[in-house]
Amino acid sequence: AGVNRAVIDKRASADSLWNLLKTTFLPKPVETTFLYPPTGVGRFSDRLSAAIQGSRGTVRLGAPVTALETSGNRIVAVEAGGERLPVQNLVWTGPLTDINRLLGIRGVDLEYLSTIFYNLELRRPDKLDFQWTYFGGDEIFSRVTTPSAFARTTLPPGKGALCIEMTCREGDERWRNPERYTE
Repeated sequence: AGVNRAVIDKRASADSLWNLLKTTFLPKPVETTFLYPPTGVGRFSDRLSAAIQGSRGTVRLGAPVTALETSGNRIVAVEAGGERLPVQNLVWTGPLTDINRLLGIRGVDLEYLSTIFYNLELRRPDKLDFQWTYFGGDEIFSRVTTPSAFARTTLPPGKGALCIEMTCREGDERWRNPERYTE
């Protein structure tokens, strides 16, 4: 475990050297239950969209935000897809660098680490019993996730899957040529 269990599990005590050693070398298993939609994580977005629309809100897909209109310290309208949309509340899920640019905020030096996802379908069910594994060595990938550990119903019958995550910087060699790493 690369993360201190005392942070993850409040039952683990690290208030003395003895407790820290005991927690590190004799960890108590953490019982975790995952609640995962049988049809996949996209169900969350579907339900959120329905709730927004049910509250007379608007959901626009494929319409990049090109401008933000402010009044005082509030955003009052969004221009997206060539349309001006008045807003009472705005939840920004895009990069902070984009909202800074749209609001004219300068001097904030942020850089993002991007992720390329390789979703591999296996010819037979996987036999892995973990949700994900992190890699911190010299590997070019950072995490491997086993979708069947979340919900077997998200996979075709008789198949398995792995999701391999590779980090990169937007525009770098990995970003421009992700197919180079599929082998």
